[in-house]
Amino acid sequence: MGSGSRSLSTALFIAWRYFFSRKSTQAIHVIAIVSVTAIAIITMVMVVALSVFNGFERFTTDQFATLCPTTEIRSGDGQDFDPTTLSLPEGITAAPVLETQALAKCGENAMPVTLLGVDSLYPRVVPIADHLVGGDFYTGSAEYPSAVLGVGVAAQLGAGVGYQTPLTIVLPKRLGRMSTILPQRSFVTRDLYVDGVFQVDDESADEQTIYVPIELLRELLMYGEDRVTYLATDHPEDRQLTSSIGPGYKILDIYEQNPQAYRVLEIEKWITFLLLVFVLILCLFSVISTLGLLIVEKREDTEVLLSLGATPSTIDSILHLESYLLSLTGLVIGLTTGVLLVLSQAAWGWLKLGGDTSLLLIDAYPVELRIGDLLLVSGIILLVGWVSSRIAFRLFRER
Repeated sequence: MGSGSRSLSTALFIAWRYFFSRKSTQAIHVIAIVSVTAIAIITMVMVVALSVFNGFERFTTDQFATLCPTTEIRSGDGQDFDPTTLSLPEGITAAPVLETQALAKCGENAMPVTLLGVDSLYPRVVPIADHLVGGDFYTGSAEYPSAVLGVGVAAQLGAGVGYQTPLTIVLPKRLGRMSTILPQRSFVTRDLYVDGVFQVDDESADEQTIYVPIELLRELLMYGEDRVTYLATDHPEDRQLTSSIGPGYKILDIYEQNPQAYRVLEIEKWITFLLLVFVLILCLFSVISTLGLLIVEKREDTEVLLSLGATPSTIDSILHLESYLLSLTGLVIGLTTGVLLVLSQAAWGWLKLGGDTSLLLIDAYPVELRIGDLLLVSGIILLVGWVSSRIAFRLFRER
């Protein structure tokens, strides 16, 4: 073992003894406990807060996964395209989807809706069939079409499985001129019956979405046989898929398919984290004062160590290590407490959401512990400890 390693181990041993030894002044002991406690509490709150936001993100992802495929393949310009030009890897199920806005009518009721033209491959990619509250997920063909409605659409239109009144789809003609003399000629309509009603945990989908045969929608929009808005696939985005589709197309994962929802969650998460970092910086002053008092208190011991042959660098290492132990102790206590709280919440859900939980999809705060967040929190605390030691060392070393 080299002299540098021996010097460091000696400095660590002395710093450890100093840190846990009885202080000559009770106030120093109290301030040290307060500093460690402040760091531990902030560390714990950081771990819990980040885990709660992770839990809400996971919960949101699970809700969107009901109606969102693993990935979507879209054209780079966002326009409809011909998927026959793509060369997809083997083993990938790619369901064509054609999307447009339309007016739906049933009797005297009418409302704007989102039409999704799909074929028989779609239920293999998106588990929408698992959320039917009536009928089957069957859209038929262009000759004998049927529709699958969201429960909100069915309620507003007064439509449902087995109803005698048909559902009427109204679309403006994509090609040709608008007729001012006979405006009805500027629209195309088609009647079809409801074959299924679904309900998911996405209110906008329940109240806006209607599934129809993709062949029918292509016919109404005057498209060719292979026109799609996107391909819904069951394959995660990876290098193989990206290289297969080539330039001119983009692959959207479940987060990119719903950017607004995830952007709000991310903004709230990191604003909360930055506020906690700001509070941690405020605690920096109490840490600096504690370290300064410890440095001043040990000035006589420093003279003894120097007379015994300790080098100035060894003395500096002792002072720095003692300051690190202050932050490290708070970090370990905070991490341990935070992780235990998160694990207990995940197991028993003891912290409940406020309000009438019967109207909510969950009754307790969801949590998800991530190693990356623990490393981030640890890095922030250790950085604050390093900054504190440097400031305290510069202010109090000469004294």
